[in-house]
Amino acid sequence: MGLIKAAIENKKITLFLVVIAIIGGFYCYHIIPKQESPDLSPPVAMITTIYPGASSSDIEELVTKKIEDKVEEIDGYDYVESFSKNSASIVILYLNNDANNDKAWRDLRDKVRDLKSELQEGCQDSEIDTKLAETAGMLISISGKNYSNEQLGTYAEDIKKELGTVDGISRFDINGKQDKQVKVEVQWNKINKYTISIEDVCSVLKAQNIDIPSGSLNLGTGKIKVTTPGTFTSLPDIENTIIGVSTTTGETVRIKDIAKVYMDYDDDTNYKFTNDGTSTVLLAGYFQDNKNIVLIGDDVRKKLDTLKKQLPSDLTIDEVTFQPKEVSNSVSFFMKNLREGVILVVITVLLGMGLRNSMVVSASYSNFYSYVLSSYVCAWNQGAADVYNSTYYSTWNTGG
Repeated sequence: MGLIKAAIENKKITLFLVVIAIIGGFYCYHIIPKQESPDLSPPVAMITTIYPGASSSDIEELVTKKIEDKVEEIDGYDYVESFSKNSASIVILYLNNDANNDKAWRDLRDKVRDLKSELQEGCQDSEIDTKLAETAGMLISISGKNYSNEQLGTYAEDIKKELGTVDGISRFDINGKQDKQVKVEVQWNKINKYTISIEDVCSVLKAQNIDIPSGSLNLGTGKIKVTTPGTFTSLPDIENTIIGVSTTTGETVRIKDIAKVYMDYDDDTNYKFTNDGTSTVLLAGYFQDNKNIVLIGDDVRKKLDTLKKQLPSDLTIDEVTFQPKEVSNSVSFFMKNLREGVILVVITVLLGMGLRNSMVVSASYSNFYSYVLSSYVCAWNQGAADVYNSTYYSTWNTGG
């Protein structure tokens, strides 16, 4: 009662504090983190290791079991699931719900990196994915009838570099871009003339395409490492690689004598996108956690509009999915319903209880509205995301 009495006796101070709370609420409502859904990333990581040519049983014994034994040492370890296939090992690590995910993932990367020396020669570096449930916040398509997939990929790289500088953006990924690779197409009618097998060709190419450390030079000012370059730098380098000697003529046999070497698109590209029959490349954008993606989306659109003026006019850039717009519509919908609810209650009370009683009820709902706005201040101070969802449901549960 003492606090209420003090508030009534010092009504100017009380009104001043209410006004400050409302202004602060409007400001925090503008900048508070808003996302389509809260971050509910499960404590799960997938470790993928490629061992070319190994059978499923070898993968199980030489790779999978060693990774399983290593990850059991991580704090918060719950259990693992593993799959051993020809040439590939997949281990899925599950943590306890109360585990420190960031620390556990750091330990996981350290342990897998240390395990590299214990795996067989020929095993590729393990890939660790700790964001299995991550979804893109925006999808931007880049297409054009007069452009090849390679050209679209180049434009996508340029756009990715510019949009990646927007504050609040975690990263952009390019999907649908077909990478070029060198293909060595062995011609059987030619290779059958020699005592050379496909395995011989693969072994020679693999052995030739490496840099060999030759030692170092000790100088008075320091030590310089010397490396013998062995990697291929052009198609002729591959074509002129010696793979054997003819048993009939004694001449050296080169790759170009038995195979065709050329550049072409990767046939194993997982995704190829089209838009009305036109080749398309997608940019998938991800937002940082606990950020107001509505404001970030505005910055992205401004940057994108500037880029469109610099790009060719026949290059089409469209928004396939854009979460900032959806979130903005959801928040606007909530505020509209809140205003309409307050007005409807005031009118109903006015018609049923008279002017004096309706004024009292209106004042109480005005205080409630002020509470909703001031709650944004508290939520912003706590770094909360998706506050509009919780506020929306609590509002209507109270009869607003």
